[in-house]
Amino acid sequence: MVNKKTKRIIMSQLPISQRPISLDYLRNNVIADMKDMGYSINELDFMKALYSLKDEQVLVFFDSRKDSPVIATQYGFRIYGTE
Repeated sequence: MVNKKTKRIIMSQLPISQRPISLDYLRNNVIADMKDMGYSINELDFMKALYSLKDEQVLVFFDSRKDSPVIATQYGFRIYGTE
């Protein structure tokens, strides 16, 4: 099961403008945010959360390359907020 906190942190890192950001940039920001909050996350858990969000159709990305663009959907912002 994917941690809901991780999914919220991922969504909070995506621009409301729906400007794409790279998967690598997103992962680094999520890891840093979680560390600041006293949590740790590994690559596998990050990717599980990312694919879970993709399955929920709250974000879009096309592969797992470091430079793959990740874009949030309006639906995703409604579900997970825009904090």
